[in-house]
Amino acid sequence: MSAILPNLLGFTITQGSFHLRLRKVLGQGAYGVVYLAEDISSSSRKEPSHYAVKCLLKHPAGSEYARQQAREIAYHLALSHHPNVVTLHCVIEEEFYTFLVMDYCPGGDLFNTIIERAHFVDNDAAVKNMFLQLLDAVQTAHDLNIYHRDLKPENILCSADDEHLYLSDFGLATKSKLSNGFGCGSSFYMSPECIGVFSTKKPYSTASPTSGHWASSSPT
Repeated sequence: MSAILPNLLGFTITQGSFHLRLRKVLGQGAYGVVYLAEDISSSSRKEPSHYAVKCLLKHPAGSEYARQQAREIAYHLALSHHPNVVTLHCVIEEEFYTFLVMDYCPGGDLFNTIIERAHFVDNDAAVKNMFLQLLDAVQTAHDLNIYHRDLKPENILCSADDEHLYLSDFGLATKSKLSNGFGCGSSFYMSPECIGVFSTKKPYSTASPTSGHWASSSPT
């Protein structure tokens, strides 16, 4: 469990038509936990609806953490219409927590698809299919001046049949075209200028084809 968040399994959140109970932990990071949530309003159905719910600790208004969360939500909502971005349905605010209600992707993340299921072994057509979907999502983000900055297999989710992928987690995204935030993201997937170790550490372009292509090709 996240070091800053308690275990909320069994917790129920409600807003509008959503009545969701947190059933299982799907993933966790330094600042949030993602749960599998069941829509308990659909309990009479044969197959209840499920969603992925990201839980974030609410921070004081005006703080840097609060501004960062607001940016994550705004950028995700701006791209939520794209078929290769995880749909963000709504944001539920509680006293201490913020919940992001998203589509549940039963295929898990791309890392699992690559390593555990070996879906792309000797399957060039599948690699091409997924890579083109990822490029389309990233290009659409760049067209809106949104730069993800943390493209990696763990932040790309898959459909159950591994035919479709969905970009997720905009926690480090920015609209700044220049950055001196070296080391922002995951080092295994960064382009050299983003790491800054072997450079003069001049500000680098988050919008350049170099860093975008490097990160996009690394997951595949």
